[in-house]
Amino acid sequence: MLTNESRRTNRVKGNRLCLAVVFLQIGFALLLPINAAAQPKREEPRTIEAVGRATVRVAPDTLRLVLAVETRAKTAKEAAKENARLSTRVTSALEKIVGSKGEVSTSGYALHPRYQYLKSEQRQELVRFTANNSVSVTSSSLDSAGSLIDAGVAAGATSVGSVNFTLRDDESAQRDAVLEAGRRARRRVDAIAESLGVRVGALRHATSEPIRADGPRPYMARGAGAMMAESADASTPISAGDIEVVMAVHVVFEVR
Repeated sequence: MLTNESRRTNRVKGNRLCLAVVFLQIGFALLLPINAAAQPKREEPRTIEAVGRATVRVAPDTLRLVLAVETRAKTAKEAAKENARLSTRVTSALEKIVGSKGEVSTSGYALHPRYQYLKSEQRQELVRFTANNSVSVTSSSLDSAGSLIDAGVAAGATSVGSVNFTLRDDESAQRDAVLEAGRRARRRVDAIAESLGVRVGALRHATSEPIRADGPRPYMARGAGAMMAESADASTPISAGDIEVVMAVHVVFEVR
């Protein structure tokens, strides 16, 4: 059996052991920041960045046209009925010209009331209802733009929303633009490296993105009255110009 003296001795040894463990833990905690600071930081590689842009001009192959039919009446039913009658006439006239080279469809429709504020009575008064039907045309016949506008206006269209010449598939044009933009970006990197007296290393990063470029705008919408007056004498002249496809390439090269 352990005597009281033996128990006290064991407790003292145990306490000393616990203190030793605590001191060791504190010592390790203090040394960790020192060791971390002593580790050499990994330097980021030096790089050169450049952007190249290129534009490819191509002839359009698709005509996109939007005509609008707007009607007004005292009631919603009357406005909608008259709009349906005129829209049917406009659609039929456009389909005769488009034939098998495209399609005619409704791209939007709206019917809403119009109010007038009566200041003397401090209230809103219903004035009329307005119905608007947007008829879209897509055709591969680029020369038919003027004829389509004239036929649509004669049938009852009240305005021309837009006339655009586009590409059905611009992938090939974008590829050509990317190739040239990439070459320009690389030449710019080489020029920067030469000016700084360094050598170009490995490619680290490269991206490409299209840059918005407006297509040809051969026609601006005008009032229906002016268009009707002109169409009575001659066909509306519209010609398609080239489309610009613009691409940008961003590159990052290491410096040796």
